[in-house]
Amino acid sequence: MSELNITSNRFSYRPLLVSDIDWYREMVTSADVMRYIGTGDALTEVEAAEKISLVTRRAAGGKIGFWAIIDGETEQTMGMVGLLPLPIEERAINWDLMAYDRMPDAEIEIGYILRKHAWGKGVATEAAERLLRFAFEETELMEIVAVTDAANHASRNVLGKIGLDDLGARRAYAEVCTSFSITRHAWEARQAG
Repeated sequence: MSELNITSNRFSYRPLLVSDIDWYREMVTSADVMRYIGTGDALTEVEAAEKISLVTRRAAGGKIGFWAIIDGETEQTMGMVGLLPLPIEERAINWDLMAYDRMPDAEIEIGYILRKHAWGKGVATEAAERLLRFAFEETELMEIVAVTDAANHASRNVLGKIGLDDLGARRAYAEVCTSFSITRHAWEARQAG
């Protein structure tokens, strides 16, 4: 899986592992961190322990899933960034779509969750931009989407900075979300310009 380990200016990224449970649990049990994630509810410690085996699943030869974001200087884990199947009428990701040997039959969403100490430092922008490049250089995906709560201005800013177009309201996660998208063609034009 070494080809799935990637780097950017300040960070390295590796597939999320079950052994990441300690920092993962600390992150997802925080009400502040989980405010705009999923249902907006923090997980309990038991729920976090149960969920780690799901969030470490990978698809498409490992090219779809979550990566841990690791600071290149301190080696501290900053959070995670991922490419995952976008749920429409479900409240959560359908992890059954994550078959290792094939691409999920769904739109692929880019997303990120950061530990609180990583907020406001450009981590989400750098990580999402790097994973977007991975998606268009290392997979056959023709489009990447993202959704966020309309009130999540920080995430909306990140998605705009990395080139996704704000498409307005759409249905995802069984509710109305603000949606974003970028095609391979638009990403390539952005890289050339």
